[in-house]
Amino acid sequence: MKTDPFVMLGDNLIKMGGKIVSNANISKLLYYTTKDPLSQPELEEPDILLDHNIRFVPQIPLKDEFKGSFIILTMDTFDVEDQNSRVKDVAITITTLCPIDEWTTNSGIRPILILSELDKMFNGLRLSGIGQLHLIGGELVVPTNWCAGYSAIFTNKEFNG
Repeated sequence: MKTDPFVMLGDNLIKMGGKIVSNANISKLLYYTTKDPLSQPELEEPDILLDHNIRFVPQIPLKDEFKGSFIILTMDTFDVEDQNSRVKDVAITITTLCPIDEWTTNSGIRPILILSELDKMFNGLRLSGIGQLHLIGGELVVPTNWCAGYSAIFTNKEFNG
């Protein structure tokens, strides 16, 4: 039975979230709000970041209800091949948002440090059913007066759904 390409894409977004959680540096940068997040201890249970600091829903939390920085993973765009209605090209956007007063750390600019880790993890990574991801660009994102960051856009050459 052929797998639905959209279901496969959703599964891969969740797998990507799991990979992000397993990156100790990103976990520290998301969780700790200090100037020295990378010198803090590793999280004993980094999975607590899923659905809180690492989100699959494009929604920004209210400032008073949130601590730390966060990442939102979304399928941004896709193209369909005319002949067989097959999903061909997919853009996955990973948006990193940090409280503006926590941007600077002793190691550098927090959202840029996170972007660097994401680039190392996903640029060139081959995912089942998606193919190889390529970082094609990004942009500054300032959605509120309390947080800002960057979106990194990864695409594949062809979705093998």
